[in-house]
Amino acid sequence: MLFVSKYLPHEQISKLRQIYRKDGLEKSVVAIKKKLLQLLLYKSFSAGIKTHASHIHDIEDAGTHRVNYDGIHSPPHPSLIQHHPERVATFSIDLYEFDQCGIVGGYPCLCTGITWIRPFPGAPLERSFIRAISHTAQVAISNLANQTCDDTVFLVSGNEGYAHWPSEVLAKFRSIEKSQLNKKSSKIIVPPSLNDWQEESLELIGYPSENVCQFDEIDQSVFDTVVIPSTSELLWTGPPYVSPQELKWIRRQVLSEIDGHHTQHGKRLFVSRADANKRNIINQDAVADLLSQFGIDMIIPGNFSYSEQVAAFSNAELIIGPHGAGLTNIMYSENATVIELLTEHSKNKHYYVLSNLLGLQYEYVWCEKKEDTHMESRHSDMTVDTERLEAVVSHYV
Repeated sequence: MLFVSKYLPHEQISKLRQIYRKDGLEKSVVAIKKKLLQLLLYKSFSAGIKTHASHIHDIEDAGTHRVNYDGIHSPPHPSLIQHHPERVATFSIDLYEFDQCGIVGGYPCLCTGITWIRPFPGAPLERSFIRAISHTAQVAISNLANQTCDDTVFLVSGNEGYAHWPSEVLAKFRSIEKSQLNKKSSKIIVPPSLNDWQEESLELIGYPSENVCQFDEIDQSVFDTVVIPSTSELLWTGPPYVSPQELKWIRRQVLSEIDGHHTQHGKRLFVSRADANKRNIINQDAVADLLSQFGIDMIIPGNFSYSEQVAAFSNAELIIGPHGAGLTNIMYSENATVIELLTEHSKNKHYYVLSNLLGLQYEYVWCEKKEDTHMESRHSDMTVDTERLEAVVSHYV
């Protein structure tokens, strides 16, 4: 324990002592081994990817972009817009190249000699490094040299939720397209166990299943070159954001494969979260009845394929809905007005900024939050003031 105390903070040593007293020497030694290996070998995203890359390729500089509210509320509500900066920062785009680099696990760790790097800040540490060192690392370290592939691979990952996927995953393919490193023989390694809509979205931007590879938790290999596009981690409450160029590239790639006129939905959409367990509209029937008088159709995006959602939103001129993943589809709209239903305590400016970056008209309607001690305030269900909603909608139709 004296040796360990040189490397581990006091609070971690206390936890190890508790493990020893409760479970005995064997488990405490395992816990110490993991902590020491993590401390001595593992490098975080910021400390590892930039300092250990063989080459860094600058694709696009960071930028700032003007955002403004020009809706009917004057002044706009301070908790959402009034105190928001007039310009927002967007990510710089780089490619990090690693020579003779090992990859272990589905949410991968990179192995460069004896250094392990978690290449994505959002990747689950327990499912990457800890699992690697406790189950596959010893095998990997001894066998990786015998599994070298003379290939260039691009490692693409990020949050796999519907709202995050375009910004954190699809946007990275633009930097791959812009680089001089992409070859016909190059493989793209993507997160494991992709679902249907994720595979469909990759195909729509030009990367069908035969061009991608999914590692699982025990896969391991060394590649001649591993290239990682810089992260675009979507932050809900503030900058930096994905650039308009990346968003519009995704829209252009996807819409080139989709005919928005072949959709069963009209040009005015009410986005329902009836298939979700949070941020639902309590008086949805009354809201739907009101909106139907304006020729606004209700859509539950989750009931449709990725292509069907894209087609519906690309054809829309008015989109109304509560804050949620379904509104992410506004990125496929080109001339729409977006009316977001929010509770007054919401501080999430994501769709306000996204609308600005895409050149869409943004509006909002404040709703009454349902008091629920078992639910985070930002996830609360809401009741819509139909008179207030009618006044706002009347202005835009």
